[in-house]
Amino acid sequence: MRTTPNRVRRSARRLGVAAATGALAFGIAGPASAATEGPETTYVGTIAGGADGTRESYTHKKHTIPTQFDSACSARGEDEWGYQIRHSTYNANTGSRPNGVVWTTSTWHDFTHGMPPIAASSTLNAWDASNGNHLKSIKVPIYYNNGCKDAKVAAAFGLGVEDDTTLTAPGETARHRLWTSSTRDDRIVVYNANASGQIGALPAVTTPSTPTAITTGLPTGVVGVIDGVQHPRDILVDTANNLAYVSDPWGKLYVFNSTNFSLVTIVSAAKPYGATLGNFEPMSLDGDFGTGQSLVYTVNLNDGKVFEYDGLADSVAHIGDAGSGRKASGIALNPNRGTDGTVYIASQGGSNPARVTTIDISSGTATHQPMGAAQLNVDVDVNQEITPGTSRVYSAGFGGQGVPIMKPDGTAYDFGGGAPNQYLLWTNTSSGIARQPNDVRIIKGKIWVIDRQSNDAGLHIYTKP
Repeated sequence: MRTTPNRVRRSARRLGVAAATGALAFGIAGPASAATEGPETTYVGTIAGGADGTRESYTHKKHTIPTQFDSACSARGEDEWGYQIRHSTYNANTGSRPNGVVWTTSTWHDFTHGMPPIAASSTLNAWDASNGNHLKSIKVPIYYNNGCKDAKVAAAFGLGVEDDTTLTAPGETARHRLWTSSTRDDRIVVYNANASGQIGALPAVTTPSTPTAITTGLPTGVVGVIDGVQHPRDILVDTANNLAYVSDPWGKLYVFNSTNFSLVTIVSAAKPYGATLGNFEPMSLDGDFGTGQSLVYTVNLNDGKVFEYDGLADSVAHIGDAGSGRKASGIALNPNRGTDGTVYIASQGGSNPARVTTIDISSGTATHQPMGAAQLNVDVDVNQEITPGTSRVYSAGFGGQGVPIMKPDGTAYDFGGGAPNQYLLWTNTSSGIARQPNDVRIIKGKIWVIDRQSNDAGLHIYTKP
């Protein structure tokens, strides 16, 4: 349970916020780039009004995420994997996109040359949060060595979005940025969110003993590179306090100054509070930010321990446990539930079954809801946009092939009749439902799901009419 004093919560959700609202501010001249869009269909879900045993309809839209392969390398047997979703709320203009922009990362892998696969192509895609329309793609740099056989990109996996909410004018700004983790290169690449199209070549990857920033000699559209960040995974940017957090499941949480990319500290077992961390393997991140407050939440992959890190005090609190042997990975915070808030943990399952765990931060009390295999990520409808009066919880069931839905206390709705009835959205190949969801986010009254299904990956958007 919590080992530090209670704090006043100032909600500033994880959705790593940044966004643009006008075509000029977004670097889009003329029509948005094309994305293959599936027809809008009515999907009958299995939840209504918080009551068990009832049904409701959702409008379903699917986008096939745009590819960016060089024509010389376009027939190499790629598998398309979608990774992460973030919401950008920055409005450079008024009226055109009042709900901001949704960003996604996707990377395509080439398995034709054995393992590990080659990251053959990668994009950052922007979508209008109001209607789900595709706005543009930022195509990360491609590197060639020995032709297509060894082609490689600065693959984007994790994503953090940075907004300076004090900005009012359209156009390029230093604080409207996309932080991406190029995991296999131990590198962070920070893009200007106003960039568009193909990005030029980056400097060669270096391997410094401590994280080192590169801010010169970069192509247009890239504002910074940080090398020497071991196996970066998730990224969370606290614009209020100029901090960026990067998780490394091999034992570190990096903290950077988001204005100049300098290293602030590394949270690890080597620090004085290391005994609290134990065998530290931080996975996903969520946060509660505001003036004078920078609280970050993460969960250990190995033992399911959940931590609160205070980025201003450089202190750690162990706030609860999701259980060992379950490969915990996803985390979501509802700062409005309970005295000090509630966190939800998605566990993939390992030696023990997959589940979603609900932890009351003030007491450390945990409740567990068994779910289908490989619950990878989780989100909570903090603003009660889907169902007024209820902050439902949604999980990305990568192995269970669907999106389970839970009540605010973390328990599943009961519809009877077996496992499919615990899902709001589940596998249905005839209707194109997300089959292997990697991430789920509740943004502006819509359920956004990114699918990693090989050869059928895409972005699914569900809206309650």
